[in-house]
Amino acid sequence: YEKARPVMAERSAAMHMADIAERRKSRLYIVHISSGSTLDMIKLKHPAQIGKSIFLESCPHYFYLSDVKLSNIDGNLYLLTPPLRGGKELMRLRSSIGLIDTISTDHCPFMSEEKMKYDMAYQVPMGIGGVEHSFPLMFNLFGDAIIPKFTSKPAEIFGLKNKGEIKVGKDADLVIFDSSLSNTIKESHSKADYTVYEGLKIRGKIS
Repeated sequence: YEKARPVMAERSAAMHMADIAERRKSRLYIVHISSGSTLDMIKLKHPAQIGKSIFLESCPHYFYLSDVKLSNIDGNLYLLTPPLRGGKELMRLRSSIGLIDTISTDHCPFMSEEKMKYDMAYQVPMGIGGVEHSFPLMFNLFGDAIIPKFTSKPAEIFGLKNKGEIKVGKDADLVIFDSSLSNTIKESHSKADYTVYEGLKIRGKIS
């Protein structure tokens, strides 16, 4: 499945859109970047536009899971789009976290039966559950530096003037997160009956 949607295809599409955005002097928001080499290429060719007119988004699973999962007997559970990448791309993505503006998810809480009943990848409903664990997962890797990618930067990009900051006059959308706690992911509070992060030990817990 990953070979049918290679990193080269993502990189090519991202660069094509970035070239158009620069020529047209328009804003571009690229979602679900799955590979570090895509970020490297955009940085090489459009460094001045990153974070100003070209905005880059990724998801927690691309920082934690590799395409090795697709070879397992339960590989269908890990099918999503874009697909999981190899370990080298995962590590390049981690090392380029500073280029990412926002973190989102691919929250599609399918039941395991829905994912596992098909023999061909193209038949499997794409996506995984994960919104509940997105912030703790990313905080576990990057600490406080990840906070603006969930708060102030999305608000800035999308013009949400009352969001993104703890400040007089802003909406009081607050989350209490205790970084001193350790936590093992056991389940998700969603319609999905499984989580791809089960058993993962992370630092911090939302109260």
